[in-house]
Amino acid sequence: MDTTYLTMLDEGLYDLLSDSIEFSITEPMAIFSITKDYVARPDKVSLLFYATDEYWWAICRANNLRYSFKASLTLRRSKYDAFDKNIVTDLYYDRSIIIPTLDDINTHLNTIKGA
Repeated sequence: MDTTYLTMLDEGLYDLLSDSIEFSITEPMAIFSITKDYVARPDKVSLLFYATDEYWWAICRANNLRYSFKASLTLRRSKYDAFDKNIVTDLYYDRSIIIPTLDDINTHLNTIKGA
């Protein structure tokens, strides 16, 4: 199971997708329009912009996206399968999203950790 949305604090595990600490954007790195290859796949968007899928949670937080882990597993299909434009997801086809900078991501992590 993907646990990149969890971070360890002195008090225990913290869910990076929680709303308890606001995610602030000083200036977006980019605005990205979701194509069929990125529908419901914030991990792939993270890989495209950061060369790692580790920051998918930051894309969700920056854009106020709900993310269903069960839906993600269902959507990981063969690249040869037909694309369904009617998938119910906050990361839908042709939606424009903000891509946060690594500085904004690190600032958010430091705020959570009290640094």
